Amino acid sequence: MSLLRSWVLALASTSALLFSAVSFADATNDSRAGPISEPGVVRPNAPAAPNASLTEGFEGTFPPAGWITRNQSTAIGTNTNCWNAFTTTPWAPNTGTGHAGANFNCTSGNNTISGWLLSSQLTAINNGDQVTFWTRTFDPASFADRLQVRLCVDVAAGSCGLAGSTGTLATDVGDFTVLLVDVNPTLTPTGYPSVFTQFTATITGLSGPSNGRIAFRYFVTSGGPSGANSDIISIDDVQVIPAVLNYAATPAALTYSGLVGVATTAQNANIAAQAGNTGPVTFTGCTIGGANAGDFAFAPAPTFPLNIAAGANVNLPITFTAGAVGARSATLSCATSNGAAVGGSFPIALNGTGAALNYAATPAALTFSGTVGVASATQNANIAADAGNTAAVTFTGCTIGGANAGDFALTPAPTFPLNIAAGANVNLPVAFTAGAVGARSATLTCATSNGTAVGGSFPIALNGNGASAALNANPVSGTAISAAGTVGMPVSRTFNFTNTGGADGSVSCSATAGFTVSPPTLNLVATTGTGIVTVSAISAVPGTVTGTLTCTRSDGGAAFVFPLSFGFAAQAVVPTIGSSGLWALMCLIASMGLFAAFRRRA
Repeated sequence: MSLLRSWVLALASTSALLFSAVSFADATNDSRAGPISEPGVVRPNAPAAPNASLTEGFEGTFPPAGWITRNQSTAIGTNTNCWNAFTTTPWAPNTGTGHAGANFNCTSGNNTISGWLLSSQLTAINNGDQVTFWTRTFDPASFADRLQVRLCVDVAAGSCGLAGSTGTLATDVGDFTVLLVDVNPTLTPTGYPSVFTQFTATITGLSGPSNGRIAFRYFVTSGGPSGANSDIISIDDVQVIPAVLNYAATPAALTYSGLVGVATTAQNANIAAQAGNTGPVTFTGCTIGGANAGDFAFAPAPTFPLNIAAGANVNLPITFTAGAVGARSATLSCATSNGAAVGGSFPIALNGTGAALNYAATPAALTFSGTVGVASATQNANIAADAGNTAAVTFTGCTIGGANAGDFALTPAPTFPLNIAAGANVNLPVAFTAGAVGARSATLTCATSNGTAVGGSFPIALNGNGASAALNANPVSGTAISAAGTVGMPVSRTFNFTNTGGADGSVSCSATAGFTVSPPTLNLVATTGTGIVTVSAISAVPGTVTGTLTCTRSDGGAAFVFPLSFGFAAQAVVPTIGSSGLWALMCLIASMGLFAAFRRRA
C-alpha cells in the first residue's frame, strides 16, 4: 500500500470530515488527494465518425441536451449529481475544452456509489453498432475506480429515459440490463487507466433495429470519503458508430426485350450480404426511377425493412413491359441503413427494347347515306394482322368520336381485349343513323397494346349524309272538301300527294266512320314520288255525311287534315203502269200502226 493511501485511510478512520467537500475547493472534481491540476495540452475536438449516430465531447452545457444524470448511491454525498462538467481540471480533456467526470463525493462515508449518466435518445440501434469513448483516473492511481457502460432498449417509446429505468437502489440496473463495457470490474487500485484510454464495445443480441440509450455508470462498492475505494474519473469523446455491413448488388445491368404492352419474364437483381458481417444488412427501400420507370416493375415487390443475414442473399425479380417501340431505360436503387456496397453497387441499370406487331386498318373512310332516324345497312372497318407477326395483335378498345359520334355505332360492339392472330383479320360493322338532315361526320379509333399500323391506320373517317322526305298535299291541308250525290249512289273525292324531298316517304290516311279510304298508305319515292288517295261515302237516306280525313306523314311534319261533307239527295219519282193499263197501251200502239199503214195505202 502506498504511503499516501495509508495516510488517507488512517485520517479517514479518525474523522471523515477531514475529507468532506468542505475541505476542498470543489467537491465535484477533486481527488481524494486534494485538488488536481495536471499540466496538459488542450487538443482540438475529435472528429466524429462519418456516420456516427451520437457524438458528444461535453463542450457546452452540462448535461448535454437530452442527457440525464442520476445519483442512486446508497447515500448522497456532497457531489449530489455525481456526474458533472469538467474543464481543464482536474486534468486536460482528451480533446477540446470539456469532459464529464464523477468522484468519491457521490456518496458519503463508506457506501456504494452508483452514479448514472444517460445518453440522449438513440434511434435505429443495430447489431454491430459500436460504442466508443475515452476515460481515465488520477495519476498515480491510489484508490480503485470502476465504470460500467450499459445499454437499454425501449420497451415503449422513450422508456429508457423515464424515471425508474435505472432502478432505484445503488445496486439496481433497471432496464439497462446489457453490459457493454466494465472498466476495472475487480476494483484493483491500479486497474483503471491513469491516462486517457479508448474503450470500444460492439452491440450484439438485438432482434432488429431498436431505439434506446446507453448509460455510463460510476459504480464503486466501498466507496466514498471513508471507503477503501473510489477517487475520480472522467470520460470524453463518446460516439455511437453504426455498423457498416458489406454487401454486393449485381449485376450492373439487366437487359430486356419484349412486345409493347406485354410483360416479359422477370430477371433478378441480387443482393448478397457479406459472410463476415456481424449482423444483417438492412434495406429501408428500393425504387425504380429514370426516363421510362413505368416500364419496369418488381414482381412481386419486396417487403421493407429487408434484412439480409450475413452470408445470405435476396433476389429482386423485375419485369419489363415496353410502353412504346424502341429503347427504354430506368434504374434500380436500394437504400440501406447500415450497409456499404462491395463488388457491385446501386444503381443497377435497367435497359429494354420495345417491339411491335404490325396490322392494317382499312378503308381510310366509310361513307353512308340514309333517312334521318333510320339505321342504314352496316359497312365494315377491317383490321388485318400481318402474317409475319410472332404473336396476336391485342386491341384494348375501340371508340367513335367526333362532331356527330352519336350517328354512328359499332353493331354489334366487339368484345375486348380483341386478339387478332398473325395473318387473321376482323371486321368491325358500323351503322349510320342520321341525327339530322345534311352532312354528318365522326371517326373510328381503336387502341392496341402491342401493334403498329402499316398500310392503313386509325382513325378511320366516318362520313354520312342525312336525308328526309318532303311531302305535300293537293288540296292543302285544312281545305274543307264537299261533294253531292244521290241516295244509294257512292260519292268520291281524290287527294294528290307528292314527295319533293331527298328520301323516300309515305302517307298513311284514315277517315272517320262513314267514309272509306283507298289506298290507306301511299309510298312516295324521293324527289318525284306522286300518288292519289280516294275518299268515298254512300248513304241510304237523304242528308249530309260529315267527317275528317287524316293523313300522317313520314317526314315528321304535321298530319294533313281535311274536313269532309258529302250530301245525298232523294231520287226522282217514276210513274208505274198496272197490267190492265199495260194491255190498253199495247192496243193503242198497235192500232196506231194499223192506221198508219191504211193511210199509206190510201
